[in-house]
Amino acid sequence: MPDRDPRFVHLARTLSEADLIATTLTGNGVPARVMDRNAGGGTFGLTMMGARGAGGIEVWVDDPAHADEAKSIIEELKALTVERAERA
Repeated sequence: MPDRDPRFVHLARTLSEADLIATTLTGNGVPARVMDRNAGGGTFGLTMMGARGAGGIEVWVDDPAHADEAKSIIEELKALTVERAERA
């Protein structure tokens, strides 16, 4: 993965995923935002329908000091999603 801004915390495949992550982080006291929303993410390989290849839609925290906390919240969200899918 190329060097990224220290505020970068997640690379989403879709705008919906990026919005979910940013909203979850903000709701947990870690202000975050979807970057380049109007450009569809602005990352190589991205289309407006989602990411392909190495591209994607970036989610950044406002304060890089909260990046580790944000990544922990994201991992918890992923684990919860897997757990719910396994129960379904």
